[in-house]
Amino acid sequence: MSEQQQSTTSSNSVPSEVNGIAVGTQDGFIRLYHHVPRNQKHDFDSDPTGLLLGHTKSISALYSNETHLPNYICSGSWDCDVRIFNQKTMKCLFKLTKKAQGEEDVKEIIGGHTMEVANINSFMKDSIPYLVTGGLDCQLKIWQIENDNVTLKNSFIPKDGTMECSIWCSSFTKDNKFFIGGLQDGTTRGFDLETGKLVSRFKIHSNSIRKILNIPTNEKNLLITASSDNSIKAVDLRANQIAFRFDNTQNSGMMDIACLNDSLFAVDTTGSIKELSLKMLSEKNTAKTIVNQVKTAHRGVITSALLHKGLLFTGGGADKVVKVWDISKSLKLLHTLNLQDGVFALTGLQ
Repeated sequence: MSEQQQSTTSSNSVPSEVNGIAVGTQDGFIRLYHHVPRNQKHDFDSDPTGLLLGHTKSISALYSNETHLPNYICSGSWDCDVRIFNQKTMKCLFKLTKKAQGEEDVKEIIGGHTMEVANINSFMKDSIPYLVTGGLDCQLKIWQIENDNVTLKNSFIPKDGTMECSIWCSSFTKDNKFFIGGLQDGTTRGFDLETGKLVSRFKIHSNSIRKILNIPTNEKNLLITASSDNSIKAVDLRANQIAFRFDNTQNSGMMDIACLNDSLFAVDTTGSIKELSLKMLSEKNTAKTIVNQVKTAHRGVITSALLHKGLLFTGGGADKVVKVWDISKSLKLLHTLNLQDGVFALTGLQ
């Protein structure tokens, strides 16, 4: 069965229990796997249960949020477009693009990016969801999603003086008033979402920031960043200082991080996975920082890491596989999905 055929037939076979993922690959397809067995006794079929079609170049970003955007999957690509899909029908509803193409049965919203879309995120304001997209064109765009329509509300270039940088990743303050971007130059920058005004700047890394997480606690408001400079750092936003850092002794860039309770899962360019203890990091107890690790989890760079429904998913660009890990059993490998194409983005299904 061809992939084009499968996208139209597999929607009838979606299982009732959904704990799976969407996988964005180099060929521009987004493959859906609705159900992931939680033990090795059950086979995990590498054939997807659905496909999201429309992008003409590699997928560079995937995003879903069951609170802000229920039943939506948002994608960004090297073709510069952002697409918003209905997860249940698998149809593309909106295309946020720089130029209308007259695509049939898709609402085209003009004002999109002019280069690769590297980051997608969302926030709520007055019970209305907003999508935030950042790209290699150094532009930050804010889209309002309401009444089955999408409207471009703001578009600006986050500048620090005359310096413009690509936005690789993002987070928000708890009150959703400020956007925090992780940039190509190793800085995090905070911007007022209403005005686009720069309100904060931290020079944290010497190379690009690949992932940023904002983790508020009772004692601290931690901004955790992973960078291509081989390190993970945490900034205490209340004290305005570095709270702790982790340096990768394998001399390999950090590509992605995911957090659950006290555990921080980090993946890097050599194909390794590390489970780090946030408690030990904050106490600067380097001997007990690494709780678990898999040194050769993938052959080559791991491009993405996703914690979803109690499982850890990792995607490889070089070995073209997605692996599923049981985090309750010291990163036990459950399944390997051979996609035969580079994996560049992951997100969870609802």
